[in-house]
Amino acid sequence: KDHRDDMGGVGSYNDSCRTLYVGGLKKPSNGKELLDIVQEAFAEFGEVENINIIHRLMIAFVRYRLRSNAQFAKTAMAEQD
Repeated sequence: KDHRDDMGGVGSYNDSCRTLYVGGLKKPSNGKELLDIVQEAFAEFGEVENINIIHRLMIAFVRYRLRSNAQFAKTAMAEQD
């Protein structure tokens, strides 16, 4: 019921967070906007409500409408480059 020590897995049943932290983003070299790339990558796991990109840190926060979609995306995208 609690988060794992390494924060892996699908999270905690006690936490209703629908937002994922996405780090390690790279500036696109193909001319596409970073927002479009993140949207395309994460939309396949469910309805995305909001994406907040902090360009100077090259990180994003992706908020899903449903917690289950966020959990599925976290598991599916773990360890991706």
